[in-house]
Amino acid sequence: MTAEAMSSVTFGERLRRHRVAAGLTQEALAERSGVSVEAISALENGRRRSPRRDTVTMLADGLDLAPEARQELVAAAGRRSRAPERLLLLLAQLVDKNLLRREEDGGQPRVGMLETIREFGRELLEACGEAESVGRAHAEHYRRLVEAAEPGLFGKEQGMWMARIHPIHRHNGDRLALAATLNNLAVIACDMGRFDDGRTWIEESLGLSAEVGDVIGLTGSIHTQGLLAMATGDVDRAAEHFGESLRMRMQLSYLPGYANCIECLGAIARRRGRLERAARLWGAAAGLAGRTGAPSLLWEPERALAEVRAALGESRFRSCWAAGLALTPAAAAAEALEEPAAGPPA
Repeated sequence: MTAEAMSSVTFGERLRRHRVAAGLTQEALAERSGVSVEAISALENGRRRSPRRDTVTMLADGLDLAPEARQELVAAAGRRSRAPERLLLLLAQLVDKNLLRREEDGGQPRVGMLETIREFGRELLEACGEAESVGRAHAEHYRRLVEAAEPGLFGKEQGMWMARIHPIHRHNGDRLALAATLNNLAVIACDMGRFDDGRTWIEESLGLSAEVGDVIGLTGSIHTQGLLAMATGDVDRAAEHFGESLRMRMQLSYLPGYANCIECLGAIARRRGRLERAARLWGAAAGLAGRTGAPSLLWEPERALAEVRAALGESRFRSCWAAGLALTPAAAAAEALEEPAAGPPA
């Protein structure tokens, strides 16, 4: 291939050729470089065209490229469409006309819209009947951003992704979708130990769910409050949140939510040293999850199960687990809340 032809090769194409030449799968390159599989896939198929310099360096290290090949990969990353340049020029013009304002966020420049301009734009969108579609498109952007961020939040790109997802505000996009997005962000922040961020996002999620009347969303956000409380050692408050969420889900007959709440109340029982109760509730949650497909939301549940199993002994553990497994949804909820069974579906 001529030098001129090589210069037209995109970064993604060049990355794929180097990876294939090295005999690596995307998963193997991810493990060697610390860049997520999702990010590598997005770069190779062109969904992501402008990698950061540190990402390129990590990929080059993972590929063990020779100096010349490394320089070519870096150069390919620098060849970008002129579209971003035109966008930056347009943004600069809007800032000059005071239609946008320049802000600093963690040392990084951002642009924000004046609230009066935002309201005027919203009125124009509503007048032409496009407010809902634009709002949902904006919310979908943030949903994709959160999905793309989650794998990177646990690797070498953690700081970059956290900086990208942090400035999400409640006026952006469709409120129902944003409430769910903010709840997901709070769970991710909890996993990362960023509890202040988690509390901020879950309060936003609760407010939005209340505004739009999304009761199921409210139960999820209250449940996430319980996860945050449990992660910070406030067992009593966590129990209150899980209990409140479960009671709301009982009123809605929302069976998928039963399993999550009961599982977490089992974790509370374990923290309080009530190991037989923990085993019964986990058995009940397993039975409900099997019926509804509800995922586990606990941290290291296998380790917790192993600890309780070892403390109780195999026979007692199996007996407690089987007793919980045999409970109806109504009886399981009553057991979890330590209240008489009544009301919810059997």
